[in-house]
Amino acid sequence: MKIARLFAIFILLMLAACAVPGTNAVPPTFLTLGPSQTPTDTASTAQKVVEVSLIETSSYGANAEIAAGGTAHLRLSLEPVVLTISPGMVSTKAWEGAGLKDMQVCFALDQVCSLDGMAWTPFQAETVMDYPVDWLGSRKVWAMVQVRDAAGASVPTFLRYGSSATAQAQVSFEVVGQIDASIPAENQPAFVQTAIAATQTAFPVTGSVVIEGGRCCVGGTPGSTVNVQVEFAAQSTAGKVTEMRVSRAGCRKDAAALDAPWEPLVAAKDYPVNVVINWTSFTIAVQYRDDGGNLSPVYCGNIGVEGNPPMPTP
Repeated sequence: MKIARLFAIFILLMLAACAVPGTNAVPPTFLTLGPSQTPTDTASTAQKVVEVSLIETSSYGANAEIAAGGTAHLRLSLEPVVLTISPGMVSTKAWEGAGLKDMQVCFALDQVCSLDGMAWTPFQAETVMDYPVDWLGSRKVWAMVQVRDAAGASVPTFLRYGSSATAQAQVSFEVVGQIDASIPAENQPAFVQTAIAATQTAFPVTGSVVIEGGRCCVGGTPGSTVNVQVEFAAQSTAGKVTEMRVSRAGCRKDAAALDAPWEPLVAAKDYPVNVVINWTSFTIAVQYRDDGGNLSPVYCGNIGVEGNPPMPTP
């Protein structure tokens, strides 16, 4: 069994059980239940399924931050497993000799795609779709897949960290196009130059945020705390940059939603991060202000955080 997954699924199920009707919370979009398929909470069930996940190959977090003008490489992974669902727990093990024959796959940007009319192609464990990042800000890549066996029968799919098998798997991943501040403006793509000019007009203050020197990830033992170093930098055409406000509540590009107090600008600061089993991410958002009250846009950064169980004592 995959112990890390057991803990992750348990946490997700507990959070779902505590959701309060009537709040603004958006229900998860990564799971689609079939009309006759509901999670069981009374007995264990075992089922042969294809486990589905979608990631951007350079990212270890919940989203991928790609320099505008670069390329996002989305990878759809399909793994045949034997799925066991029991009260409060989901586990998988390899499905040997699955004999999967073919599949239907679709990708779409900003909207859910449809398998209607899609050709059946030979089954493969991984499918990569490339998207030139010709945008700034956040967009979602959607994928949908269904699989058949050698007899032509539909094979159920199961979303990684989901709670029920379905005939089709629907999954999305967020790609955030960002300006690479290390590239001179004149060498940026035309749409980035336009955005930079507009930003400089609206915001005399510009800056950046770098986590752990640009590393992909940090890690530790679950239950421990690691210090993550964040570097801050800003400049203004209208004065001296003196303040910043920092939020750890996700990437909030809308400055009005950045609910954080102003504090003196520092070159670097350490933030304690709790390590849990498996992968999570640490995300930070920052806005700068100069001594004339001029503001910068909101800049975001994130880093993957991996929790590895301690090695057993011989």
